[in-house]
Parts: sequence; structure tokens; C-alpha cells
Amino acid sequence: MHSLGKLSTASNLEVSQIECHPELPQVVASTSGNNVLVWDLQSPEQQKTTLNGFKQITSISWRQAQDQILASASQDNNLTLWDAKMSTAIKRV
Repeated sequence: MHSLGKLSTASNLEVSQIECHPELPQVVASTSGNNVLVWDLQSPEQQKTTLNGFKQITSISWRQAQDQILASASQDNNLTLWDAKMSTAIKRV
């Protein structure tokens, strides 16, 4: 069992979701406002990646076939595919 300690969300907004990576159990994504934050639980004091959306993120999910791809849905009705390793949006629909 890992202790998460105190994770800073880089904002004053609460974490609304956490999604564990299906292949890498030490990697999790969380949402806070319009940000998706990616964490490595082996180093919880340091946030690995911040992915910035335009509106409140309502849902996140890892793509199982490619371990760095993460999808997010937001209140502005956008679906964004992210490359979590490169911290960039790949496609927004």
C-alpha cells in the first residue's frame, strides 16, 4: 500500500476524480477544475504532468493500447486525447 502524503493540485480546486493506469499501477491521473494531473505514486510529492483543458473536466480515462494516451471530457462538450508523456493535446473533438 502506497501512502500518497499531501498531493498539491496546483490550484485551490478539489480533486474530483482519480483514474488508475490499467497497466502501470503506480501512475494515476486526477482532475482538478480544468486540469488533468498525472502522478507517479513512487514520487507523490512531485506532480508528473499537468494537462490544461478549457473548461471543467468531467471525465478521464486511460487508453489501454497505448500507455501514454489519456482521454478527457469537459463541460464545453469537448473530448480531448492527450499524450501524457509529452504534455500535449493530440486531438480535440
